[in-house]
Amino acid sequence: MKPDHHQAPATSISRRVSNTLLAWALLWGMALALGGTWAVRHEMSEMQDDTLRSTAEALAATLGTVDLHAQAGQPTTAAPLPEGDPDQRVVWQVLTQGSGVMPLRASRGAPVGPLTPTPAAGFATVQGWRVYAEPLPQQAAWLLVAQSRGERAEAQREVAAAVLLVTAVMALASLVWLRWRMRIELAPLEQLSQRLAGHDPLAAGATLGPA
Repeated sequence: MKPDHHQAPATSISRRVSNTLLAWALLWGMALALGGTWAVRHEMSEMQDDTLRSTAEALAATLGTVDLHAQAGQPTTAAPLPEGDPDQRVVWQVLTQGSGVMPLRASRGAPVGPLTPTPAAGFATVQGWRVYAEPLPQQAAWLLVAQSRGERAEAQREVAAAVLLVTAVMALASLVWLRWRMRIELAPLEQLSQRLAGHDPLAAGATLGPA
């Protein structure tokens, strides 16, 4: 029986290259997934803030023509809202200038009490809400537009999960392609290994044949 120890190098090389490709694919996949998740959450947060700001600007123009104080005694139920995506789940309140006051007007789903007792122009995160405050000078009031932090986080997780899925599919496809290319490139080496395994250099007229 002829020894087959010459076949081990090619098999060993193929296994080592395959394991190396797998390790690099996993590392790159994890790095891309973490980087993509961070970038998605950051961009989503900015887009959600932009939604709050644009909603506040549209509402300020609408409420600027309403005598809010004359309707202050009415229940804080529905009030005019600009058209938009209801899935955004944005709520709003109008507070008179001052602290500790109850809302003059509010949208459906808004808290009964003020989103923030001391509004300041711009963004704030209070009591589980992301709030954008817009002054209403003609009304001597504040417009507060808010979105639940839970809703924001859920939307960010859904988009991040989609990014992770796409990244995983791309990483797997890349690994399959690289392993296929590896087999093609190592085929001549494996053929040479098989020829060496069956070659007896002491036999008369022994030759390896053309390279």
